Amino acid sequence: MEKKLSPNQTRECPECRGTGKISAQNCSNCDATGQIIVHSHGHRHGENFHDHPHSHKEPHHPEDDTVHGHRH
Repeated sequence: MEKKLSPNQTRECPECRGTGKISAQNCSNCDATGQIIVHSHGHRHGENFHDHPHSHKEPHHPEDDTVHGHRH
């Protein structure tokens, strides 16, 4: 069974592996925090509809209905 993501679940950043650094530089993927926020949106590929987990540096706010897209 597929694990459902909570609206704003944090995970270790895959780029820096939770250290916040890549070599001697701050990780730009997580803003040097070592954590990313992961949540899921449903989206459609032709006739197939599925959840698409993706990361954000900052959480979405419930009152913010700004539309954003994703490329594959």
